[in-house]
Amino acid sequence: MKVMTDALLSSQFTTLLPVPVENSAESQQVLLSLSSLSYLPTPTYLRFRKNPVHHRSLRLAASPAATTVKKKPPKPLTSEERDWLTAKVEAMDGFETFKKHPNQHLNNLSRVLYWKFAADFTRKYYKTEWPILRVDHEHSNGTLIRKHALETVLNMKTTALNQAINMSRILDKCYHGATKSREVVDSVENTESQSLGSEVLVNFLLAWDKEHLGFGVN
Repeated sequence: MKVMTDALLSSQFTTLLPVPVENSAESQQVLLSLSSLSYLPTPTYLRFRKNPVHHRSLRLAASPAATTVKKKPPKPLTSEERDWLTAKVEAMDGFETFKKHPNQHLNNLSRVLYWKFAADFTRKYYKTEWPILRVDHEHSNGTLIRKHALETVLNMKTTALNQAINMSRILDKCYHGATKSREVVDSVENTESQSLGSEVLVNFLLAWDKEHLGFGVN
C-alpha cells in the first residue's frame, strides 16, 4: 500500500509509473482520494515562483507610492482680492522704482533693490489672512494669502519670486543690514555690472553664502 501511495503522489509532478494495485475497496478509496488532489488549487507560493514578474507587478500596484496625486492649480484671484492686494503693493516704499524696472537689463544695484522690494512684500503678506472684502465674498483659495496671489500683483513668475526671496535672504546678512561684506558691496555696486546679467551676481552670492555660513550671526 505504501508503494502505491508514493507513486500516486509523485504523479502530481511526473509521469505516473505503473504500480500494482490491490483490487479491494480500501485500495479503490485511497486511489480516489489521491486522484482528487489534481483538482486542488495551486498553492500561492508556487504560483508566484512560476511567474515572479507577475508577483512583483501585483506588489507595485498595491504600493501607496504607485498612486500619485496631482496638485490642483490655484484659482485666479477675485476682483476684490486683486484690487485690495494691488493697493497694498502700490502703497509700499519703492514701488515706483520696482514698477519701472522689471527684472531685466538691470545693473547689480538696481537688481538687488528689485529683489528686496519683492521679498519684503512677500514677507509682509504671505500667509496672512485676507480681510473681509464683502459680506458675501468667497475667497478664491482659502482665507490665507498664498504665494500665487503675491506673484499676480507683483507680475512675477514663481521662479523669479523665489530667486528674489533667496537672494534677499543672503543680502540681508551681508549688505542690507548693519554688517556688510566688502566683497559683496563691491560686487553689488559695480557700475559696469549691467552687461554681466543676473546669473553672474546670483552665482557669486550663492558661492559667498556657502563660504560664510556664520557671517552676521551674533
